[in-house]
Amino acid sequence: MAAEDRRGFELMLRPGYGSAGDKSPVVYEPAGLAVLANPPGSGDVYGGKSGIYGGGFAGDVSAGYRFLPFMSAGVYAEMRSSSAKDPKDDTTDLSRSAWGTGFYVRGYLPTLHEKIDPWVSLGVGYVQDTQTYKRAVTGSAEWTLRHHGVAVPLGLGVDYRVADFFAVGPSFRYSFVNQAGGCLEVSAQTALGSATNKQCTDADEFRRITKTNSYGAWSVGLDLRLTLH
Repeated sequence: MAAEDRRGFELMLRPGYGSAGDKSPVVYEPAGLAVLANPPGSGDVYGGKSGIYGGGFAGDVSAGYRFLPFMSAGVYAEMRSSSAKDPKDDTTDLSRSAWGTGFYVRGYLPTLHEKIDPWVSLGVGYVQDTQTYKRAVTGSAEWTLRHHGVAVPLGLGVDYRVADFFAVGPSFRYSFVNQAGGCLEVSAQTALGSATNKQCTDADEFRRITKTNSYGAWSVGLDLRLTLH
């Protein structure tokens, strides 16, 4: 295929495997006089315990336009999940997942070989990372740790053109997720009914107990790319 014929609308599906680190990016860190009545220990998820999360599904889909033989741009959406093991502190039903969306620019080296498309991409977007688990306070309680971040994903891949309109190949992606805030929410059952306590990073310095950290997420995947000329 001639380089000029590679222009067109692009749709890429990329299932893969990856990890976003082994500990919570939302942690307990009182900044003022406020504290939890039952503060988490170092072995708690909210206390920043490491080693509780492993790898899991990491996939994304992108849609854009290849306006030059060597460049395309568009939008993307992503999802990921982490395997989890409950800390030995009565925590149960621990799970972690994330979704995000943003914009990307992708550069190609189309002259390397007529059937091979090596590429590099850079993007910027929003990511929401959510952790949920159960852990008793004075009774049964459901905990939710929500992290908001600005992601800067960098991708590298080599796709092979099976046909003029379809390419497949391996790729690697790393995203730096810069923290942009977050919250702890605890819903507990008491003798008087249900009660919810929400603590966010935008609270004033005398009442703030929650801190969010930046983190990195990586994945390896298989590109399935359709080009409509």
